[in-house]
Amino acid sequence: MQFEQACKHCKSRWYGEESIVKKATCPFCGEALEGEKGVIGLGTKFLSLDNDEWLIENGTLKAYRGNGGRVTVPQGVIAIEADALKLPNTNAIKEISLPDSLQTLGKRALAGCTAVNALVLPEGLKSIGENAFVGMPLSSIVVPDSVTDIQDYAFGGCAATEIRLPKNFSRLGKIFAGAMALKEAVIPDGVTEITTGAFESCHALEFIDIPASVKKICRQAFTSIGESKQNLVLYIPETVTEIEAGGIPVVLAYLLCGAKEQPARWANFSVSSNKIEWNIDSNGCRIVDGRLTGVFFVRNGEIVIPEGVTEIAESCYMHLGERGPNHAKAIRLPSSLKTIGAESMGWLHHIEEISIPDGVTSIGLNAFRYCGRLQKVYIPQSVTEMDQAFLTCSKFLTVTVATKAQTRKWKWGWSKVTDGMTAKVVYLAKK
Repeated sequence: MQFEQACKHCKSRWYGEESIVKKATCPFCGEALEGEKGVIGLGTKFLSLDNDEWLIENGTLKAYRGNGGRVTVPQGVIAIEADALKLPNTNAIKEISLPDSLQTLGKRALAGCTAVNALVLPEGLKSIGENAFVGMPLSSIVVPDSVTDIQDYAFGGCAATEIRLPKNFSRLGKIFAGAMALKEAVIPDGVTEITTGAFESCHALEFIDIPASVKKICRQAFTSIGESKQNLVLYIPETVTEIEAGGIPVVLAYLLCGAKEQPARWANFSVSSNKIEWNIDSNGCRIVDGRLTGVFFVRNGEIVIPEGVTEIAESCYMHLGERGPNHAKAIRLPSSLKTIGAESMGWLHHIEEISIPDGVTSIGLNAFRYCGRLQKVYIPQSVTEMDQAFLTCSKFLTVTVATKAQTRKWKWGWSKVTDGMTAKVVYLAKK
């Protein structure tokens, strides 16, 4: 049986299960209660709490009246309404802890927490309202899997560069709209369409990974992201069967590489008479007739060039964004590879070791230019042509070659390498 109980000290009132105890205390202020009937259990809804620190009605936090610092919202609060935590000094609250009982973050619920840079959303949370995190300097937001409702513009105005949605979340809407600091958007598998205005005003975006569940991209899905944007990689899977007029903006080339005059060359698709043609695979590689002509993004820090590629083309395009190949720490070359073109694998700043597969016959001029951390390279016996491939590489580079005889016509180009070059060649056999 539930009964209403009140504390004459802090004026709080609540519903609780009846229990008989000898020394009942108020669960909020800790003062002794008159009589023998019960104490509240965690998660029980408030009826009301009105004191110097909190104003709570029917489980909804209406106002925080404290001094800030480290704030713990009481257990029993199930909803936080607009501006409830907003003090005259918006920097007063330094840390905030939300209760397990919380189910709803209302519109602008945490708008007063402009000095809080870390936040844990509790499991059990079900709904997030518009601009719930506005003004918060959060670097990331992880939404628990219990959340089933996220309102449009929920992340608008916050500083999060990364936002993780629930695994089974299926409605995209405009929840990312206005998240101007967002750099990477990972859309859950289950979302079926990229809606109009989905990434409106997301000016900092650098990578959007659209899952295979998406079938449709609606008009103006990427509106107002900035026409000068040059670092955004947009990966669209082949499962997309419909792109509405204006679904992909005129600035598509800017989204991918900044070459506005040649959008079809760099996009991972082209649209003509409602026909979609795909050019970039799921590992970010653009391959045309067995030639690798560009790498736009990498997964798990590794460049993976698939089997079937026979040539890495001269001046192969390497995207320079945060998800680009220049941030990769490993590279996997296919056994089908025959030719590594001039200036084709430069600027791979974090690669330390490359093993060239047996079967490669030619390595072009400046092929590994500016690979500043490259320390180990293995060149197989099949290579018969090489032209100063390691200009401006690491001074600690060691090149291992199958036989000395095969290097007689090679041009190493050591004289133009980084100052203090101490690179050396190791031969597995003299002949």
